[in-house]
Amino acid sequence: FNWFEDGNDLVPCMSGGLFAISKQWWHESGEYDYGMNLWGAENIEQSIRIWTCGGEIFVARDSRIAHVFRKQFPYSVNSTEIYINKVRTVETWFDEFKEFFYAADPVAKQFIPFMGDISERVALKQKLQCKPFKWYVKKFQDVFTMKSMLARDMFLIRDTATQLCLTVGNNRMK
Repeated sequence: FNWFEDGNDLVPCMSGGLFAISKQWWHESGEYDYGMNLWGAENIEQSIRIWTCGGEIFVARDSRIAHVFRKQFPYSVNSTEIYINKVRTVETWFDEFKEFFYAADPVAKQFIPFMGDISERVALKQKLQCKPFKWYVKKFQDVFTMKSMLARDMFLIRDTATQLCLTVGNNRMK
């Protein structure tokens, strides 16, 4: 297990379950997304929501936390449920960046019909007057770049005779 460390006390995305928050801010900021199933990706949703909706997440460097890892989970992990949770987060918070997510993980797109109703989360986002996801990406641009999560360069190749662009589909160029 390897903790992410960039030397900065600002935490772009916390680990699940390892945070302290006031009861008042927990309720005001939307608690858990109760449309999520089991566990998985809730920490991503919470982190983006906290940052974009007026909160901050800091490392508590003098804290000591222990976690006992078992050789195997005592229960099965349902990757479908985790995908659905990720898709709920992406569809609620990623704005125009959601297509980048689906380009990086095309399998996730098939779970959109199963994500359930996100209207309460979208309304919460509006009520709290949250900043756009673009603000979050810009704030943590160094982290996203370091983790190779942002494209360095993008090129469009166009045939001058037909004016058609080169695309890739089904692992073949067209």
